[in-house]
Amino acid sequence: MKKGFLLVLLFTIFVIIAGLLFIPDFYAGSQNSGPINARATENGPTDEGDTGKIDSEKAEEGESPGFFKTEDCHPEQISYAVKNLIVEEECLEFDQVCRKKKVSCSFDVYNLDYGVSGLFGFNLHLDAGETIDSLYLESFIEPRGIEILYGEFEVMGENAGKELTCVYAKDIIPKKEVCE
Repeated sequence: MKKGFLLVLLFTIFVIIAGLLFIPDFYAGSQNSGPINARATENGPTDEGDTGKIDSEKAEEGESPGFFKTEDCHPEQISYAVKNLIVEEECLEFDQVCRKKKVSCSFDVYNLDYGVSGLFGFNLHLDAGETIDSLYLESFIEPRGIEILYGEFEVMGENAGKELTCVYAKDIIPKKEVCE
């Protein structure tokens, strides 16, 4: 009985220690989009004339070449989310059916990146089975920031009596350099 309890206790301690050692590294790595050396070279070479490869002359002279830098970099769209689309309709003129309607549309845009801010742009379409009207919305959003984008349409005539909805489509999402 004591032997089994001791084994369970040792196993539990081992799991806790392993978790403390490995999980923070994994979590920290998941908040950045590339390997550690990619973050260090994100703003370009650190030495003048640096090509992104280990300098064999520096290594032969006994000088530490640092870490291996990769040239395999490419732009990648940052992570973002769009939530809480709200559509509000208000009939402004009524003559047995609505003849003039105001439609307000809003949605939340979340910049999920930890280091990149930028301009987020969306096309907003007023839809009744087909696009009736559209407009362009954009906002500069800081890292981990949230902005509410809002647009308003005024509809007259036959379309004012229809059930209307708003549809958004991404246009501009910031990018960052990702190195592998």
